[in-house]
Amino acid sequence: MSAVTSHSSGFINHARFAFAKDPNVLLKEEDRGYEKNRMEQAGDRFAWHVVELPKLICEAFENPKIVTVALTALALFSVQLTFYPIITAQAIKASIIFASNYVPFWSVKMGAYLATQAAVLGFGMRALGRFSNDDLMAKWYRT
Repeated sequence: MSAVTSHSSGFINHARFAFAKDPNVLLKEEDRGYEKNRMEQAGDRFAWHVVELPKLICEAFENPKIVTVALTALALFSVQLTFYPIITAQAIKASIIFASNYVPFWSVKMGAYLATQAAVLGFGMRALGRFSNDDLMAKWYRT
């Protein structure tokens, strides 16, 4: 590596490039518009539940219909809790016990494990796909 390094060298800048949702925004204007390769596309699919799902949930809460239903449910629950606190607490406790009896802990743990592994694999595949794209890397090092 030369004594003078560009901003695109070094671990932090490579990590920023690897984990960017769209690396086109990090490139110069004339270098934008590359197509994702298969490795990147597969990585995006594996990491979908970490990258895209939260955005969809946030967008759903901007929908007035969803907000109306959520606030109505909260108001109904508040009235129920106000007038019948003991019955409501017993119902919540019974629901938790029912769920814990029919959904074993190992399956929750396995689901969390698989979701985490899929996200890590997805981010790694996407980064590997970008670093394997010679044209994209040449454009990155020119910026």
